[in-house]
Amino acid sequence: MVVGFFFTPLTTLRKIFIVALATPLIGFFIDVPFRGNRLGAACMALVAAAAAVWGFYPVLRQVGMPNVLLSGGVMVISIMWLVYVSLTALVERSVPCTVFALAIALGAGALSTVGAAPSMADFGFALGAEVGAFLLVLIISGRTYTAGATLVLTAAVTCGLLVNAAMITAHLH
Repeated sequence: MVVGFFFTPLTTLRKIFIVALATPLIGFFIDVPFRGNRLGAACMALVAAAAAVWGFYPVLRQVGMPNVLLSGGVMVISIMWLVYVSLTALVERSVPCTVFALAIALGAGALSTVGAAPSMADFGFALGAEVGAFLLVLIISGRTYTAGATLVLTAAVTCGLLVNAAMITAHLH
């Protein structure tokens, strides 16, 4: 995925990649101030929804108006829900947070495989492998390291985008 990678022209997958690169940095800087803060989680959910609209607008234009409203609405609501729930309910609990991230990463990879998007499936499975490695460290060490918003925001936004990309790609075929 990295060999021969350029940011131009900005396709949907490249926009997902840019957002996936930005979310750990954002998660790192908002981890302490927004921890358990519902208003901060709602703001981050709105930012994630705006990133989804930015990433998928060219693809959504191709599916027709009734499907744009349905697919776009499902996309925005699902990403907002993933981000809000993960930042309010899971960010302070290390093992449930990591298991959540692992489940949605592997689910995003599997759904992308079904949705005929193998490069997106690789992205989801790679994120799942990274989260699985962190979970393995938690299990072996017996300590509770908190990954916080850095892990959970990255997993929620990236996997939400991948799942919605697989859904919209499968709808186009």
